[in-house]
Amino acid sequence: MPRTLLRRLILLGLAFGAVVASVALPAGTAWAHNTLLSSDPADGAALSLAPTQITWVFDNPVPLETMTVTLIDATGARIDLSGSTHGAAGDTEVITPLPSLQPGPVSLRWRLVGPDGHPITGRVDFTVTAPTPTTIDEVPDECVACLVY
Repeated sequence: MPRTLLRRLILLGLAFGAVVASVALPAGTAWAHNTLLSSDPADGAALSLAPTQITWVFDNPVPLETMTVTLIDATGARIDLSGSTHGAAGDTEVITPLPSLQPGPVSLRWRLVGPDGHPITGRVDFTVTAPTPTTIDEVPDECVACLVY
């Protein structure tokens, strides 16, 4: 292979690599989105006691002024929640107070704006289970008279 042809192929390969790199590098900012790492209660949890708050843990700092949380309760009612604060772990942890919850499915939908200006959304679903009712068969004999009275 003549040297000039080899040189041209090398230069063409370098130029192609530079074009690919210049197109791919700006896309890296899209990967800077904030990601929910965990929540308490966790997604999919079944809780016998209704929580009074949810704790969100993200991989990047959360600007509270851009975060919104909407609760959808067991009846399908939508409630915009307020009062979110950063937790003890710093600005990657957010605590949102919850209203009194009735048994049934609960969906919490969050939205915030990332450092690149793009909205980021997600949700955590859990279920508040109804407490198991106590039957008379489970009440000690000495207490049955108390129930009748």
